[in-house]
Amino acid sequence: MNRNFVLSLMVLAQLLLLGCQTELNQTVEPNTVPTPEVVVETAPSCARPSEEMKADCDAMAQQVLSATVRLHVRRWQKDDSGQKGEFVDGGVGHGTVKDGRYLVTHNHYGIPLADVDNAELIQVTVKNWRGEMVLQDMPLTAVTVVAVDAETLILDFGQYGETGLFEMMGVPSAEFQSHDSLSLQVGMEVAQVDWDGETAHVDWVLVESVDSENGVPQLKLANGLTEGASGGGVFWNGVHVANNWTSNSSYNQQTGDLLNQFSVAAANSSQSLSVASAQTVNAS
Repeated sequence: MNRNFVLSLMVLAQLLLLGCQTELNQTVEPNTVPTPEVVVETAPSCARPSEEMKADCDAMAQQVLSATVRLHVRRWQKDDSGQKGEFVDGGVGHGTVKDGRYLVTHNHYGIPLADVDNAELIQVTVKNWRGEMVLQDMPLTAVTVVAVDAETLILDFGQYGETGLFEMMGVPSAEFQSHDSLSLQVGMEVAQVDWDGETAHVDWVLVESVDSENGVPQLKLANGLTEGASGGGVFWNGVHVANNWTSNSSYNQQTGDLLNQFSVAAANSSQSLSVASAQTVNAS
């Protein structure tokens, strides 16, 4: 075979091989075009208010707090003379004023507010959301339980003339609605009362679920609570719709790190609210 022809074939083969290698190298080169950053825009809310919303959110929070009170309940055994003997226990919770005279709160104080033992003396002290005194050492016998739900108590502190006791003491009332008159849905933002051990505040939180347990309508909220916040109100658009019931936390069993927090609120029942409303009508 012609030697020049063989050499030409060898050169051609090397050129073809080089071309294949060049093409292969091009296919594995990293893509140097930058990936555009994805920006997720969050809708304005009272948890993250726009400048236009801030004043309205602050006003709504103040309205909620103004109708919020803290309830201190303490229990003693009566001595032989019927006065305070040995201290037994006590509890603290929050509640919301209704119609100038009622307090809507939870029902797990650990002290039987609805069924007082005659051998015991129970006193109630009420403070406003700032911790300022409203009523001090009021005997529980002066308070009437007018409605009891699985997770809610409504206490009547009485009316003097045509004015409820809380109204007389300068504590305003909130507006209330029952759960069946609303269409609360997952993802809605509500105002939830919590406290720091001294003063109450409002947390703006999302509804995670709307459910019912043993016939009791409940809201699961994406927020943990401080002990003593039970009974504090949950408000939607400034209207009381539920009261704090439980706070729940889950932890990593190995590290002890907090994984999740949520709370459950008992939604207002139309039966309880109607009882309190009927009492007000009868008193007037």
